[in-house]
Amino acid sequence: LMIIAKKKIGFRMKSGIMRFLDGLSMTLTTVGGLNWGIVGLGNIFNKDWNLVNMLIGKWAWIENLVYVLAGLSAVYLIAMWLGKIMKKMG
Repeated sequence: LMIIAKKKIGFRMKSGIMRFLDGLSMTLTTVGGLNWGIVGLGNIFNKDWNLVNMLIGKWAWIENLVYVLAGLSAVYLIAMWLGKIMKKMG
């Protein structure tokens, strides 16, 4: 039935891995954006309010991994967004 629905309606069902990547990317990008907002507010008041550093600063390599994953998540979300735009255009 789903195969028929996919052919007739023309939509694509996402696999479990893709749904996981979408959710993880959205979460990491949101955490990264909120962290940068808090860092900016802290800078206004001459305070160090880096939430990621406060939570896992004892392990510098994990902190750096979080930053890299947040950046890669943003790139993934941009690619997904551009893919949707290109699909609509042509």
